[in-house]
Amino acid sequence: MKTLPFRKAIGKFLFRSYLFVTIGAILISALTFVFVFNVFLHFEKDNFEEAFQNWTNAVRSYGSFLMFLSNYPDFFKSEEEIEKVLRVSHDLFQHTTMFFVFGRKDGKTFSYPPYEYPPDYDPRERPWYKLALEDPTNFAVSPPLVHRFTGDLTVGFSKAIFDENGDLLGVIASDIDPGYIEREVLLKGMYILHKTGGVVFRSGKVKNLIDLNVHKPDKLNFLPREFTLVLFRELPHNFYLVHEIPLVRLILPSVLGSLLLVAFVMVLYHFLVKRVRLFIERDLERPIEELVGAFKNYATSRYFNLSEANTTIEEIQILMQKITEMVNTVETQREELEASYQELEASYQELEKLHQELEDTQRELLEKSKLLEEAYESFAIRLAEIVEGFDEATGEHVKRVRRLSRFIAEKLGLDEKMVYQIALFSPLHDLGKLFVPRDVLNKKGLLTSEEWEVVRKHPLWGARILSGESDRFAVARNIALYHHERYDGSGYPFGLKDDEIPIEAQIVGIVDVYDALRSERPYKPALLHERAVEIILKGDEKTKPSQFNPKLLEIFEKYQDEIKKIWEEG
Repeated sequence: MKTLPFRKAIGKFLFRSYLFVTIGAILISALTFVFVFNVFLHFEKDNFEEAFQNWTNAVRSYGSFLMFLSNYPDFFKSEEEIEKVLRVSHDLFQHTTMFFVFGRKDGKTFSYPPYEYPPDYDPRERPWYKLALEDPTNFAVSPPLVHRFTGDLTVGFSKAIFDENGDLLGVIASDIDPGYIEREVLLKGMYILHKTGGVVFRSGKVKNLIDLNVHKPDKLNFLPREFTLVLFRELPHNFYLVHEIPLVRLILPSVLGSLLLVAFVMVLYHFLVKRVRLFIERDLERPIEELVGAFKNYATSRYFNLSEANTTIEEIQILMQKITEMVNTVETQREELEASYQELEASYQELEKLHQELEDTQRELLEKSKLLEEAYESFAIRLAEIVEGFDEATGEHVKRVRRLSRFIAEKLGLDEKMVYQIALFSPLHDLGKLFVPRDVLNKKGLLTSEEWEVVRKHPLWGARILSGESDRFAVARNIALYHHERYDGSGYPFGLKDDEIPIEAQIVGIVDVYDALRSERPYKPALLHERAVEIILKGDEKTKPSQFNPKLLEIFEKYQDEIKKIWEEG
């Protein structure tokens, strides 16, 4: 790595910093431009969406009101009721409409505010009347039309009215006040366009007429035009809302914001650089030069002095003091270290000897630990032999339980230590039967309730035998105490369920049931493998699948051929 004098290194660092700051300022300026542009564009989009909703709500309001009136044909059966309905309707919509009109089927026309129609006026020939009859079940919105009374360009709403028998009574219609749309709905630069291309309502001068063939239905469309961004979206009933936004209104704030930010960053950077240069020269460069000179002097004369080096930086001042103390300490201790080397060499030899002795001791402890483990295993095996000898009917039973329990534990994915302990201690599951009288244990025929209560205590007796402060028989105790508990809570002695039952006890429990089904007892014959598996998986009057962990049932179903082979091998 190339090295430079401190002053040049600092100059190079400041120059690179200037480049990075300049590039960063340009990037930040671009990001600021994009951000500000999008903020103003978002504001314009919000204005557009508000106008869109206002127009949609106005159309929905007119249509809902006309649909409401069509449900009450009695309002239109007499001229007095017709005039009353028109007057009330106009009062409700007086800020948004100019006239409410009802054209009766005989050609007579009613309006509010009242209007004197010429003798040849026939509402049945008007577009709003005809449109209402084209779809009698819904209200109609007319294309742009010139209002007959005011001469203004507007949009009409109409709904056919039928009596209870389905006979036409006439058509009620209304219009939108263009002044309301231009005041309350549209902002400057907005206009509403019909699909025929005619502008219906507008706020300000229309600069660009859009091509309606280029748009995405039901979505906001963007269309660039000369120095103008045009936003437009399709409205219900073949109308379009258009908003012309001068690009200068979006670009100018973005450019000004970017330039102001760049100017601020550069001015701030130049001010900081000047202050940093002065600070580096006074508080970093000079103290470092003094430190380098002191080390050069120490290398030639073994004399180190930094008394003339000054700085306002507390950390550097402390560093120079610590370096001075360190050099003095190193110098005074160098001879002591040389003298101690031989002593350390002798100590090293002694440590080597102790290390060898420790290794011998550790090896001896491992051998004793292995012997102790073998003693515990031997004890467990002897207990299993005692159980076998006590209960002749179950002598082969404990061997099969050991092999099947190991197989199930391996398929369940338990760790090696747990698999080993389950295989070792599973034969002790009926250890408590040592306390059950032999005449009860080997009784031919059904047990009395008192005899059954005695037998049901053997898990507690077995757990008592295996209890103690050591945890070496914890798995054995769990197997003896809980192997008659059932997954659905129907077992004994505590009625535990689900994962309250240790997994080792669940494994031995299902294996014990399988072996009992396969084995002949004084009170039952032996069953074939297929029937035993069927009972475990599907149940009978005594055994239910809900009594076992679903994962264990899956293993029994998937590996039933291997289970059969293991059992028959004994």
